[in-house]
Amino acid sequence: MNKQRKTYILLAAVIIIWSIVGFQIFGYLNSGEEELTEVSYKKFTPKQAKEKELYTVATHERDPFLGKYNQPKKKVVRTVKKEKEPVIFPSIQYKGFIKNKDKQLFILTINGAQKILQVNQVFNDLKVVSGNNREVTLKYKGEVKSFSK
Repeated sequence: MNKQRKTYILLAAVIIIWSIVGFQIFGYLNSGEEELTEVSYKKFTPKQAKEKELYTVATHERDPFLGKYNQPKKKVVRTVKKEKEPVIFPSIQYKGFIKNKDKQLFILTINGAQKILQVNQVFNDLKVVSGNNREVTLKYKGEVKSFSK
């Protein structure tokens, strides 16, 4: 083959390839509006769920390592003890002691008010249990407390 002939064949091949590429580009640019086809949608209906079988694991009472049968453990019911709320005494000051024959009287300041009480006397849930010239013992809502001068 001659050199000129090869050049013409290659030139023809290049022209054919470029014409195909150009035709595709031209066809893409001048395509116009495409026809839109309507898509028919089916109404969605979910499948009915099947009820699943429940399985339980069987317990074996025999210990595989020791070969002994385990006794079922008894449940221990523990009772919760409620803690008593701390009793808050009113503000009390022991001021003095008066002894008259067989009576013992105690001078107390309770919440700023001065009162004279004797043994087993109650004032505002506050009971005088015992006392002497140095201290007095009082009971308030089940709790006993001593107050000194």
